[in-house]
Amino acid sequence: MKLKGAVKKVAAGLEVPADILVSELRITLYGSYRVVVENHSGVMDYSTTRIRLRAGDGQVHITGSGLRFAMVDAAAAAIEGCITGISRGGSGYE
Repeated sequence: MKLKGAVKKVAAGLEVPADILVSELRITLYGSYRVVVENHSGVMDYSTTRIRLRAGDGQVHITGSGLRFAMVDAAAAAIEGCITGISRGGSGYE
């Protein structure tokens, strides 16, 4: 998108992270026990071994054991448990 590119240039000039201005996906992993996914578009499905979040034009897959939502709202999801994998892919609208 042209607008997204322009916003990234402005962000660089202002020395602020572009994801703050354009709501890009941000994934932060804390060890192997907690992950926070910001700017997701909703929960697709979940179990104690796999959680799928809609993220822009794709998905975020989190795998592990004992997975649970510590917090979830429209802006972010915090997932805790024994996290063994995080991947992106697929259509966000399956």
